[in-house]
Amino acid sequence: MPGPPKVPRPEGELARALQRQIRFLLGSCAAFDEGDWDEAHRLAGTLRLLLHDTGRSTSLLTQVGWRDRLMMRRQTLAGRGVGRPEGESISLSMSTLSTICNGPPGAWWVPLCWMDLAAVATTRADLPCPTWWEEQCGVTPAGETFTRRMIITTMANQDSVHVDPELDEWYFKITRANASGWLMRDEDGQAHDPMPDPLPAWVRQIAQEVLLSCDAVRGQMGLDLYEVPGPVPVDRQPPTIARSGPGLNLSVEVTLPASWTHPS
Repeated sequence: MPGPPKVPRPEGELARALQRQIRFLLGSCAAFDEGDWDEAHRLAGTLRLLLHDTGRSTSLLTQVGWRDRLMMRRQTLAGRGVGRPEGESISLSMSTLSTICNGPPGAWWVPLCWMDLAAVATTRADLPCPTWWEEQCGVTPAGETFTRRMIITTMANQDSVHVDPELDEWYFKITRANASGWLMRDEDGQAHDPMPDPLPAWVRQIAQEVLLSCDAVRGQMGLDLYEVPGPVPVDRQPPTIARSGPGLNLSVEVTLPASWTHPS
């Protein structure tokens, strides 16, 4: 049965829609940075709308003519523990989008944009948006790889815009089964708290890269002036952390295969 008839969208509405979605990103990033990590699910829906093309739907950035032209900014850590408070260390695991903050309260995943990037990070070479979207940005110790597209569309399609009764296995392992293998262990080797779900931090970092990239050509895109969010104190913890205590240390319980390398 044919659907209802369609009419063209009035001129100028797509530009206003893009401005609105950037404003949504900024609002969700601000709420996330204040401690509401559930905003990652809303971020995933907005990012999917902006970036994801399928045979049945066209992303907003494609509709305004920018998806194939936009050069995407990427960030990466250049060192560990630089400029962090005493007793805190920073390490990288599983994804180029986040790091682990390990301090006296416990351990949790931190998006790179929370770090003092002037001290501990460099910006890697920009990539065309389609390449960036499909770039491998992580690998589990079991060798399962994932991209920004996989992270955003899976969260949006199964755990946000839609809530499915079943989840993709790779997504389940990372979000609910501690695929990283990081655990708090006591001096006798007994396992305690596992690391929490890293995906909120990854989604927040992807949103930061989109905001940085659009801001670089904001005038050409016709966007209003906006301020890209800056570093966040790492003591602003997510709701769930791997809590530490006397004699508890963060360690990896999995055996890394010989072929395992961290994503570059």
